[in-house]
Amino acid sequence: MSSKLTFMSWNCRGIMSSVPYLVECLKNHDVDICALQEHWLRRHCVNVLESIDSTYSSVNPKCVDDDYPEAFKIRMEGGVTFIVKSSIVKYVESIDIEDTRITGIEIHTIHSENIYCFCVYLPASSKPFEHFRIYVERLYDIYMIYSQLGTVIILGDINAKVNGPRSFNSVKDKRSVTFARFLDELRLVSLHLQSFGEGNTFTFQSYESGPSTAIDHILISKDNISLIDSARVLDDHSFNVSDHHPIIAKLKLDNTVIADTETIIKQSKVSWNKAREKNNLEDFSFATSQHLWGVEIPSLGCSNCDIECYYSNIVDAIQQAETETLPHKTFVKYLKPYWTNHVKALHENMASKRQQWISCNRPRGEHVIFQEYKSAKRNFRRELRNAYQKHMQETYNSLEKDFDIDQKRLWSFLNKNKKSKSCLSRLIVNGRQCSTQDDILDGWAEHFESIFKQNTESEPVSDKERAITKTVEVAHKDFRGTFYNNTKLNITVNEVEKVLKCLKNNKASGLDNIEYEHLKYGGNSLRNHMTKLFNLVCYNFYSPKSWEIKRGILVTDIHISSPVQADDIALISTNCCNMQTMVTICENYSIDWKFKFNPLKSIQLNFSKSKQHTDILLYNSSIQLEISARHVGVLLNSNLNSMDRTLQACRTLRSSALGLIKSGLHPSVISIDTCNRIVRQVCFTKAFFGCELWTEITNTEILLLERAQRYVCKSIQGLLRQTRSDMVNALIGWKSAESYIDERKLLFLGKLVLMKDSMLPKQIFLTRAMEFKYNCVKHQLGFIPDIHRILINYGLSDFDTYLSTGHFPTYIQWKKKVKVAVQEIEESLWRFRTQIDKDFKFFSRIHTLSKGLHPAWTFSRKHPLLIEQCRFIVNLCTLTRPYEEPFFLCDKCGRFFGDITIHIVLSCETFQSKRDKFWCDLIDIGPIEFSAYLHSLTDEDFLACILSCHTDFDLNEDERTMFQKACITNIYWMCAT
Repeated sequence: MSSKLTFMSWNCRGIMSSVPYLVECLKNHDVDICALQEHWLRRHCVNVLESIDSTYSSVNPKCVDDDYPEAFKIRMEGGVTFIVKSSIVKYVESIDIEDTRITGIEIHTIHSENIYCFCVYLPASSKPFEHFRIYVERLYDIYMIYSQLGTVIILGDINAKVNGPRSFNSVKDKRSVTFARFLDELRLVSLHLQSFGEGNTFTFQSYESGPSTAIDHILISKDNISLIDSARVLDDHSFNVSDHHPIIAKLKLDNTVIADTETIIKQSKVSWNKAREKNNLEDFSFATSQHLWGVEIPSLGCSNCDIECYYSNIVDAIQQAETETLPHKTFVKYLKPYWTNHVKALHENMASKRQQWISCNRPRGEHVIFQEYKSAKRNFRRELRNAYQKHMQETYNSLEKDFDIDQKRLWSFLNKNKKSKSCLSRLIVNGRQCSTQDDILDGWAEHFESIFKQNTESEPVSDKERAITKTVEVAHKDFRGTFYNNTKLNITVNEVEKVLKCLKNNKASGLDNIEYEHLKYGGNSLRNHMTKLFNLVCYNFYSPKSWEIKRGILVTDIHISSPVQADDIALISTNCCNMQTMVTICENYSIDWKFKFNPLKSIQLNFSKSKQHTDILLYNSSIQLEISARHVGVLLNSNLNSMDRTLQACRTLRSSALGLIKSGLHPSVISIDTCNRIVRQVCFTKAFFGCELWTEITNTEILLLERAQRYVCKSIQGLLRQTRSDMVNALIGWKSAESYIDERKLLFLGKLVLMKDSMLPKQIFLTRAMEFKYNCVKHQLGFIPDIHRILINYGLSDFDTYLSTGHFPTYIQWKKKVKVAVQEIEESLWRFRTQIDKDFKFFSRIHTLSKGLHPAWTFSRKHPLLIEQCRFIVNLCTLTRPYEEPFFLCDKCGRFFGDITIHIVLSCETFQSKRDKFWCDLIDIGPIEFSAYLHSLTDEDFLACILSCHTDFDLNEDERTMFQKACITNIYWMCAT
């Protein structure tokens, strides 16, 4: 038996303008694995690869900003990925390579060695040769490692000329010589240049009518050349807006075929919206009634097989009616929201120019027809990319506007962008590897048979079990007789209809592909049959098997949800003897009710100075003693060492923030105001969960938490890592991590105090508080002494008053008082740190912690197209030092200067025209007194005013917005360009 795997390699030069041609190639050539180079996607946009075609998935993509995902602006070149057919993606595993130009996958086969594919994009000729040589050496090391494990295939843009039987290159540049030595040493050949290759030998044709060269290749060892069935370079196409041509290669796999590589045909879902618009629901109801007309209704005394048959007939009738009357959803590959009318017109113009070029025998060089065709292709490519960027910007703007109203849409967008990890469908059972679908099913069956195999030794039946069994039998018998004789207990059509009206639309179907809408719109005949079916199920105490395949089963009352629930149990005792007693009680309870605890998953923590330990037994097995464990999300350490907990919080804070950025919440497309609120709402809540109980935090731990917060703060603002931390926090209005924890503890104190006196936590809290107040315990640890220290630090005496008089503010009053006290202390500490540091001498005149968000960040939310300019202004606020001595010479005007921003904005003659335009914009704002006020300021005061985007002059809201825009756009125009 033999089969084929079709590989494709293509440098798409920007995936957004290449989707139509890529989909065309995948479909026409039945490509199994496609290696893409230069997709030009950032990490937060990588979900685009999943929307190219519903039958393909991206595997192990490398993005252009993987080294610095939080950067505002990055050079959009590079990016490699694999696009794999969905039917074989379960046999594909990612290979972890720490490089943005190389990505790899492993294809698992059944009877022979695996296939290792590597998609590469080597440095172009515009890069230094040394850079290219390093990557060739890296590729050499990768090949040497994986060639010992299986067949290695290298696909990609090599950016080097290669010789072969169909093409001989006489040019011997350094790149070609180096790569030729690499090929000879590893015995590799380029497939499309071999004698069996088809199509053109060149794969690259410059936009500017440069030379045609073969720099894209699919490489394989000469020892495996017999596996190749064919290889060809595709001709030019009207959809191909890249200057590279794809390469297609087919591999013959004798007796190593993946067993079930046939395409899985997913049943298309019903488009209920179209059905409502086209009035198909009445037709569906009528067709359902017609198909149910001949269905025979079993009697109450029927067998279980009759119920199964009856249920199957109902499902078949619904499905037949659906097929005949209802429209279905289809995947339209070219129907992209950014495919505007203008893009369509440019595409039609490009297609017509291409037809003229073909009719003239495809001339090249300086020929007029060829130049017109290339010009039309460039215009189409440029407009398609612009249309996509505009569409994405509109999407982000819409999400941002809806954030305060409907957060569900934003989270749906972010969750959709999260790439789920692909898992390999392999199973090892008793040392035997199962790869095919049948083998895997047999393996699972064998596994569960061994788990649920009945024990040959008879277990004694307890009195409780006998009583329960007898009660169930009596209830079963009584219910059947009562149900038969009393029609009031029968489920009625009105009850079924009432339940159907409460069902929600757009919910997933079961294995029978029946959705709620089928039942709601099926008509009276369907509701009558459903009622009969439910009554049969209740009377016979038997439900169809398909109802039991999912997580729940049908119960006799159709209004009751599944009662299944499971949770952990925590036991607390002051000594081992009492602990053993409580464990024994749980053990006896589990024996009575026929379930078991797992001793291997149970742990115990011993909070004691004594090193002696007594075993706690569960089912005669000792419960393992651990040093730390996580309980309700809080990491507990028996040695009272909190460093592990702090390190975990730091990792969580950084990883969750970067995860949001990579999922689409990137500060270059979403305003900092929105990013700030989401990070505080999600990342801080997740990282500092349970921080109310963090006691005895050391200075080292505080420093680690502060560093993690600074990293996140700089990341969401796109600021340099070397930026001073107090500046970064002030620009976004963040307090220190220590004050955040203190605030959470103070609010937790308010909840404890205002709790009802009858509740156990309140009683324990008051007991320990009184012990601390009257020094009943020496060296008391925990929440009470910690919160006492915090109350003193922030000058809050309400708790002492409460212990003495019982009076305490309401929670709203306490919350407001805490926030004010924390803010005052934080601002005083910030002022103290900035006053003794000369780097803050000018920054404190621009912005302070008490002002919250910098006005540029607030402005960016209303003007998302100016986010990059706003970030530039904020960055200048952290870098400007007007007091520096003039040590540098300007090569434009010949003057010495100390700070580059001061020199450009205020004195450099080269920028005089831009400076004049800036002043014209300022003069147009508000009354003439405002421009006179600005002119009267000193150079440093004027610079602080425009960098802060704020003025104390009385302006209305529109005039203040105009002033902010003038400062942001003109300073960016002068300094950045």
